[in-house]
Formats: sequence, C-alpha cells, structure tokens
Amino acid sequence: MDCSDQVATDEQTENELKVDVISNAAAGHVGHSTKDCHILKNKVQELVNQKLICFTPANTIKDKFEYKRHPLQVPVFASIVHPATQYQGLCFEQFCINLTNEKLQQHFNQHVFKMEQEEYTKEEIDWSYIEFVDNQDVLDLIEKKPGGVIALLDEACMFPRSTHETFAEKLYQTLKDNKRFSKPKLSRTDFTINHYAGDVTYQTDLFLDKNKDYVVPEHAALLCASKCSFVSGLFPPLHEESTKSTKFSSIATQFKQQLQSLLETLSATEPHYIRCVKPNNLLKPGIFENNDVLQQLRCGGVMEAIKISCAGYPTRKNFDEFVQRFSIMEPKVLKSCPDEMTACKRLLDKANLKDYQIGKTKVFLRAGQMAELDACRAEVLGRSAIVIQKKARTYICEKQYKLLRFSAIELQRAIKGINYLNPF
Repeated sequence: MDCSDQVATDEQTENELKVDVISNAAAGHVGHSTKDCHILKNKVQELVNQKLICFTPANTIKDKFEYKRHPLQVPVFASIVHPATQYQGLCFEQFCINLTNEKLQQHFNQHVFKMEQEEYTKEEIDWSYIEFVDNQDVLDLIEKKPGGVIALLDEACMFPRSTHETFAEKLYQTLKDNKRFSKPKLSRTDFTINHYAGDVTYQTDLFLDKNKDYVVPEHAALLCASKCSFVSGLFPPLHEESTKSTKFSSIATQFKQQLQSLLETLSATEPHYIRCVKPNNLLKPGIFENNDVLQQLRCGGVMEAIKISCAGYPTRKNFDEFVQRFSIMEPKVLKSCPDEMTACKRLLDKANLKDYQIGKTKVFLRAGQMAELDACRAEVLGRSAIVIQKKARTYICEKQYKLLRFSAIELQRAIKGINYLNPF
C-alpha cells in the first residue's frame, strides 16, 4: 500500500508477517503475541475492505449516475440478508446478520400494519382491536442495556482475562429467565435465540475476538500516510479526539448504530419490498421443493405479513366491483336500492355474513368471507344453470316432438290417400 516507514517502527513479530505494513502496525504495541498480531493483520484487512466497499457505491456509482437523477426521484436501498435458521454452529457474523433480519422484519411488520391502518382510517373502519405482531422482545434480548447480548459481549471484551467460556456463563446467568433465550443441552458455551424465523444456535468461540476493533486510529493514521493517493483518500485524517480515544471499539455496537441509521433512512422513505424465493437447491428449472420454499417464506417474514393482513380485513372490494360480481344473488337489488352502498349491505345480508364492515368506497371482509360469498354465488349460478338446462332440454324435446308429430301426420295422410285411390 506504499506506506511510509516513518509512520511505524520496523520491529517484526515472532513469526514475520508477510505484509510489512501490517507488521509495522502490530509491532507498535509491546506484548502482542503472534496470535494477536495475526488478528491485527486481519483487522486491517477488514478495515481496508470496508473502505473499499463503501467507496464503490458512494463514489463510483454516484459519480456515474447521479447527474441523471430527477429531483423528485427517491433513493433506492437494497438490503440483501440471508436468513440462516437451518444451520447450526453459527458465529458472530451470522449473529449480526440475524440482528439485521430482526430489525428489518420489525420495520416490515410496522410498514404493513401502517398501510393497513392508513387504509382503515381513510375508509373510516374500526381497527382498534386488531393485534400487531411484534418482535420487540427479541430485539430487547439482543440490544437492551444493560443485560442484552451485545451489552454483555462488550462488557466481556473490556476485561483482558475474559474468555468465551466466561462470556457464555454470563449469558446463562443473566438471560436464563428470558423465554427467547436458551442453553443447548450438549454444549457448555453455545447459546440459542428464538428468532422470529425459528431457533438459531450460536457458537461463542470467536465472539470476543471478532467483536474487538483493535487500534483503529493507528491503523487509519498509518494508511492515511500512504504515498498512494487512492489509499490515503480512503482514510482521511482523524480528529485529535479520535486518536486519543480508547483502544477498544465494539464491532457489535458500531454495527447496531449503523443499522439504526439505515432504519431511520428507510423510515423516511416509502419502502417497497420484493421477496425472492429459491425454488430448489439443485439450481435447476422445473423443480419446486415445498418445504424449502415454505421455510424461506417464514424466514423472509411473508407469513408474518399474512398474519397481520388476516388479523384485519384482508379482502376488500370497491362497491361497483362487488355489486357487479354478486348482484346475481339478488338481481333486482340495484333497482330497489338508492345507491351501491345499500346494495352491498343487502347482498351481504342475503349471504348471512357477520363481522364485515362497509367503508366509504369499499367493502371490507374478514378472512374466509369472500369464499363464503363465492360459494353462495356458485350455488345461485348452479341453480340458474339447471333452469337454463331445463329450458334448453324442453325446447329440444318439444322441437323433436313436433317434428315427429308432423312426420307421423304426413305419413298417415300419404297412406290414407293411397288407400282411397286404390280401394282394392
């Protein structure tokens, strides 16, 4: 990366690291073991990768496409999160991903419920008794201070003698009464969280190491002094307060803050959700694995969205559409009713439906009521079809009878004429 030798010392670690700049950064701290130096090396690599990832969308894409953007256009955010409830032995990275899952799921539920609420308010529908499916208890288990998983993890990272065993024991003691938290029977250091998508078991072996962001100011200062303009541009000079800050910085806390910032941005926009479902694990066309697809729908929050929708009035029809479809149940309803709203009420009473609501422009039906209406409609159509069949068969039979009768009369007339002309 073309960093200056004046920035860091030339002391090497016990096993010389292959990247000089990482070696120099690690050697600046007396007492680091070879394992610690390798961790430092990996942290610098992660820091550079993070800057590169942020650089690509923030600079390259923005420079190429922002001039085409209309002032009224809204920004687009793509959140690609892989739910991993079907795997065991998950580590810190998947813990962060599943935290994102929980946050986005809550936002998705709130958005769906908000849309339902706005629709009911607009149509003046009573919706106060509809329950909202919430996963706040899972988020409290992970984020709450004090006593949450992240808070306990940060606390363990601040003590030099802490290990993943002591961290796991602290989790068991603090969260033993939480219904969303449990300890696996066959492990002394793993823990299980009951996420909205199901139970997920995590291994604590590397939680502490991966949660520590070692010596970020020194790393950034080293790379900021690079002679390569591209590298130095990725690491602007730090403020004096930042360089004097503590050596430990929690990755989980940083991640939680960034996630909160993302959700605040999403809340300020009008989100639209697209759920992608993989039909099979063989990556072949024409194969649909029901269990895997159902699991993906559960993990993606689609089932929860359906529950929210079904808790209220999932079926809604405009007055004109409703009357046009179901007026066959009472054909004279339009002539005897002054408006379409009254016609809708009469049709619903005709079907003996309860617990529906009539809005200003729409009919709101509970789950299953549309099927009942369709069954009544099908019954009327069936009776009408029988009447039509009866009339048609009567017409066909009458026509055949008249033809046979006419033929018989003509035959009789012909025979009688022959007999009259030839009596013998």
